Amino acid sequence: KEYFGSFDMVLVDLSETVMSFSVTDELDIMGALALLLKKDGIMVKNELYLEDMSNIFDYTIQMHFYDVPVLCSQAFVLGSNGIDFLNQPFHHHDIEGKNLLIEDVSDERDQFEIYHDYQRNVTTSQKHCRNVDEPEMPEIVDQKKSPGILMVIEVEGASVDILQSTEKLIDAISKSLVKVGLTVQSAVVNDIPVQEVNESGTMEDDTDVNIQSIALVLKEGYVLTRSYPDLGYCAFDIHLWSTFEKHGDAEIALIEAVGGTVNDSTSSSYRIVAGGMFGTSDWKTDEFNRGPRYANICEEPEVNHEMDDDDPPEDDLFTEVVVEETIMAFTSDNDKSDILAVVLCGLKSEPCKASAVLEEQHSVAKVVSLYTCDDANSVDSLFSCELEIVQQLKEAVSDSLSKVSAIVVDSKALKSIGKIVHKIFSSRLSRKKFLVEHPIILAMIRNKDEEWRRNFLERFRKDILKIDPALRAEILFNVTSVDQSPQIFGEVGITASDPLFFTHLIDATDGIELNADLLSDVRTARGAFWKWLPFFQPTNFFLASDYDQTEPLKQYRSQTSLGHQSVFQLERDQGRKVSAISSSVIREALESVFPSGKITVKIEQFDGETFDGDGCLFLAFWAGGSSMILWDGRNHIDMNLFTDVESNEFATKFVATFVKKKLSDFEIKLHDEQPRGIGRVVNFEEDVGTFDESDPDDYDPHWAETIIN
Repeated sequence: KEYFGSFDMVLVDLSETVMSFSVTDELDIMGALALLLKKDGIMVKNELYLEDMSNIFDYTIQMHFYDVPVLCSQAFVLGSNGIDFLNQPFHHHDIEGKNLLIEDVSDERDQFEIYHDYQRNVTTSQKHCRNVDEPEMPEIVDQKKSPGILMVIEVEGASVDILQSTEKLIDAISKSLVKVGLTVQSAVVNDIPVQEVNESGTMEDDTDVNIQSIALVLKEGYVLTRSYPDLGYCAFDIHLWSTFEKHGDAEIALIEAVGGTVNDSTSSSYRIVAGGMFGTSDWKTDEFNRGPRYANICEEPEVNHEMDDDDPPEDDLFTEVVVEETIMAFTSDNDKSDILAVVLCGLKSEPCKASAVLEEQHSVAKVVSLYTCDDANSVDSLFSCELEIVQQLKEAVSDSLSKVSAIVVDSKALKSIGKIVHKIFSSRLSRKKFLVEHPIILAMIRNKDEEWRRNFLERFRKDILKIDPALRAEILFNVTSVDQSPQIFGEVGITASDPLFFTHLIDATDGIELNADLLSDVRTARGAFWKWLPFFQPTNFFLASDYDQTEPLKQYRSQTSLGHQSVFQLERDQGRKVSAISSSVIREALESVFPSGKITVKIEQFDGETFDGDGCLFLAFWAGGSSMILWDGRNHIDMNLFTDVESNEFATKFVATFVKKKLSDFEIKLHDEQPRGIGRVVNFEEDVGTFDESDPDDYDPHWAETIIN
């Protein structure tokens, strides 16, 4: 519960399959993860998730960078309800020289170089918050799910005095669990000795093995403990199906109970989402505590102002400032003597303000005004007008010895001139003759009837420029005064092929705000297709030797696997139920795994007399292993299997035998397996072998060669 609304960042790297899962009837995976964030928290997701995340967050940015070894290029998306990625103050983290792939950003302007798309919404944040008078979760009537959580804990440096005494260990563990509010119901000890074949060929107890296993059954779950006094090592499995919020406190209490150190390299833990128990008395409380819940309070919704249908009064200052500041910002890196600007004007009988502004601007060498034809309704008139415009472009390019760098749509321009110009530049030959590689197209939109201007800019991005770094941005400009609420004064649309698009966009909006006394609001910026890089060869291909591998090698050498843990989750195929399921059926299935007389096994059963649930719990101890079988009372079974020898074959045969006769309609839905042991073990011994200090070459991985040599 306490996780929701508490994280500064949530980093998501899940497959497409998992991302499609639903958490509740209202929330998918991404929506549920968003609830973990603080108001100004940030979610990061790799790959192309701009649309999905922009439906959740107020501010979304998609970043993209090329020259990625193996992958060629990579994209990731950031979303936040409190951080505007386009207007966030620049902060330098002083990490010069520590990055390999992404270069250090030393200049505030450089931070936008890998921006590809931007989206600002004004209504999304109301989807993932609650009003002050609303509950964090709606009232739940029926229990539809019963999840559990298995926490795996490794503790090194534990007290040998506690570990070597069964009584002391049980007492220490029990008291620590009670202290954090859990209820201990029973304790079971694995007293079956490990045996070996002696010289005479008969079996006898192996006195060299000093391991003990203890299971504590709780009202809320179970704790399985394996202690190795000779190694000062203790392993815990905490499986709770109720009061999950006590997992963290229980972890700390258990580590301290055996003399370990919390928040130290000698202890580690992770969680596995598993099955639980139906019918517990506190299931409604657990459902509420588990979430997802709406922790953030909704703020007063921002009014999404829209332009009026009527034409606003003509404002020469707005046109003048927008044209001057935008063209100046986006052509600031060009040679001023080469800039040829084309203006789409209205009828020749009407003034063309944009042309007049550009002709007075020192940053433009030549301005060509293309007027809307008087009669552009017939096919013949359109064709004649097109020929006339093409001729004007030829003469302008020939006279100035430059191609068109900027296209500006004047406020008086009509839709017909836009159609003609779009058709001309849709021709690859015309683009090659008349258009520079990185042009800018600018249009001002003052009412809803001028939607064609927005479409003109979008078609230029998609049909003509097509390839990254082409982008199109929409910027609203608001009028604000002391006695006046914000209202849209006008919209500016910009399409440009510009590697520094976002940097120049910020420069332009800052200049317009300053000189026109308006407030800018960048709503969206959409990039074009990624560049195709045939026969890609990365500039840099980073090797293991480029990184400091000293600590990883130390951990790699220190790990020692002491056993193999497999966690199976079985679910019933609802389409082919073959028999009723009960605790007696599960016990019979478990007993079938151990042939009579061939292996000594200790089986204990716990059900409603121990905890208030519909299901049951079985534990099986034998020399060198254990299995905890949890049935949720419906159609889910969890099997926590441990053996002190690494054998995936044994685990596979164990579960197959378990379901073979009585539970044939159950299928394995999830299977987690991991080594258990010391040295923060992550590798099975069969994968890495055993480290020998006298001959490390047979053990050390290839990535450590530079350190060894």
